[in-house]
Amino acid sequence: MKTIELALAAAILCTGCSQGSPAVSAPASTETANATETPALSPSQVADDVLQARLRKAAAEYEGSQSVRDPEQYGAIGLLGSESRGPRLGGLNLSGRRPPEAVQRIVKQNFGRFRLCYEAGLLKDPALKGKVVTEFVILPTGKVKDVKSSGDLPNEAVKTCVQKAFASLSFEKGEAETKVTYPINFASEGGEAPPATSAKPSSDPLATSKPAAPPASASAAPPRRLPPPDGPWPIVVVEGTKVTIGGQVVADTTAVAGEGRVKKVDGVFNAMKAWRDDWKSKNPDYDFIGLAGLRVDPNANALVVKSVFQSIAYAGFPDILVQSATEPTSIHALAAQVPGPPDPAPLAERREPPRWLAVHLDKGETSLVWKQAAVVVEEHKLAPADLASKVCETWKKQGEHRDASDPRADSALIFLDNALSYAELTAAVKAVESCKRPGPGGADRSAFWITFTVR
Repeated sequence: MKTIELALAAAILCTGCSQGSPAVSAPASTETANATETPALSPSQVADDVLQARLRKAAAEYEGSQSVRDPEQYGAIGLLGSESRGPRLGGLNLSGRRPPEAVQRIVKQNFGRFRLCYEAGLLKDPALKGKVVTEFVILPTGKVKDVKSSGDLPNEAVKTCVQKAFASLSFEKGEAETKVTYPINFASEGGEAPPATSAKPSSDPLATSKPAAPPASASAAPPRRLPPPDGPWPIVVVEGTKVTIGGQVVADTTAVAGEGRVKKVDGVFNAMKAWRDDWKSKNPDYDFIGLAGLRVDPNANALVVKSVFQSIAYAGFPDILVQSATEPTSIHALAAQVPGPPDPAPLAERREPPRWLAVHLDKGETSLVWKQAAVVVEEHKLAPADLASKVCETWKKQGEHRDASDPRADSALIFLDNALSYAELTAAVKAVESCKRPGPGGADRSAFWITFTVR
């Protein structure tokens, strides 16, 4: 369910926006020289340059930006609270010499796929819940074979979808085959997932009923292999009812507005998934980090923005820099809510759930709610103009990461009513971003990392 606050600069100067004049066969007069200058870039090209520069900076700072997230907040928000619904890992059963944490990392990076399977099932059965257990074999090449999903979740289509998602995963290369059993629990909004249980033990002496340290002879999990930040990174543009990527129209949002609900935009999802798959095939030595840009008009309907935003996230891009089409330097880093806990340890082994902030933007009303899991700790109704001051005032009482030495930030989720526009979202994001805390060396940094939720 990102990031998140990337602490990026407020404005980026366009670089590389002009090219040298072409060579001429004879000395040119001033008038001739001026005539051969490179034409000015169009507004959309300028906006692309600004956003690409921010994406490059975000990619360069990716590791640091991820470190501000409190991993327990995924559990508190995505699993325990009634604000969310989605998958939860059960006990991993692994037979082989591949480090369990290396397997977990790849699965967690693809949690959006499993959640999308579950969301499709919820459309037919809002109370759907249960467990899907997937068995598969990871080949030395990192490819997956012999995938089979079972479990007590009463929806075969969801099981098949989860099975296909596992079959499409690519892991790091290893020395031998690794047999894996991976349970995932699904619970609907406000529901409880079944207790996580391990699959039946393997006869292999290296099998474990939960994540454990690899055998002494096994290699440690390799560090992340972050790609060079150069890009270019994908940019999705919403212009009227058309959605373009790289100048190509990939979708029309007329149907989204007509249905009156958030839905997956297939053209966006398919195009972004194809971009991701192409990038991974061309960059096998690097981890894919799921970073993308989105440019929208301030007047764009919230329903359209949410549908496109979440379609990008489901395609494997949970960290999105959103840019205003009329103000190119107005760019905000937002995480998509595709939650998955950091590890499958039983909830009893985790610390007390952290507090988190929910900002609800409704037509004519704004509310600010601090929660601990699903329990309301503090709540306020207020005018939009008072949001910035109230966010910081309450954070000074409820925030859990106020110390300057604490590298993490508190979590803020923004909920936007479908009848509103991107302009209202931008105003709320700016209000949350305005709350600062001391950082290393006395420099201020954001008190929150921000998630935009589409519900």
